[in-house]
Amino acid sequence: MSDVSEHNEKVLRKAERLQRIHELWKAIPGTTDEMAIAASSTLAERFDWTGSVLNLDGKPATAETVREYFGTNYGFLFPPKSENADTPKVDPQLLASARAGNMTAKSRLFVQVGRDQAKLAAVLADKSNTGADDAARDAQGRFAGATPQEKEAAKANPWSSEPGKWNATRQGQIVRSLGIEAAQRIAKAAGSYVGAVRPTKVA
Repeated sequence: MSDVSEHNEKVLRKAERLQRIHELWKAIPGTTDEMAIAASSTLAERFDWTGSVLNLDGKPATAETVREYFGTNYGFLFPPKSENADTPKVDPQLLASARAGNMTAKSRLFVQVGRDQAKLAAVLADKSNTGADDAARDAQGRFAGATPQEKEAAKANPWSSEPGKWNATRQGQIVRSLGIEAAQRIAKAAGSYVGAVRPTKVA
C-alpha cells in the first residue's frame, strides 16, 4: 500500500469512527445533535473503530456503557436522566379524553403505549401525568386558573353537565381565544374533555 493510500485509509477510518460515535450518542434518548457532535469530537480518541465494531476500553461500546464511563466527568454531553423514564410519552389531550371515559381516545392511547394493557393502566392511573396543567380549583371544584380570562370562562363552564351549562359554541370560542391547554383544564374541571359531543353523565 502506498503512503497516499495508507493516509487516505486512516482519514476514512477516522471519519467513520466520528460517525459511529455520533450514532451511538444519538441512540441515548433525549440526546440532541449538538451533544452528539460534541461527544464525537471531544471523545473520539477514547474509542477504537475496527471497521465493524466501535470499542471503548477494548469492549463494544453501547449507550449504557458510555453513560456509565463518561457520565461523571462529561455529564454535559448527556441528556438529564428522567425520573419517569419508564413512563410512556402520550398526547396530553388524548390522555385527558381517555380519563374522561372516551372509548375512542382510550383505544388510540392503547396503540400509543405500544398495545400493552399494563402500560395503558399505568398511564391512566399515574396522577403525576395529568395530561394538562392541574391548577387550583375553587370551593365548587371549578378551575381557578392563572389568568382572569380562564377564571371567567370557568365560572360558566360550557363543558359542565349541569342543566343549561353545556354549550358547544362557547367551547369552540374558548379553544380559539384561550388555547387548547386552557380549554383542556376548564373541560377537565367539569369532568369532560375538549372534543366531547355531549355532557358527561353524572353517576
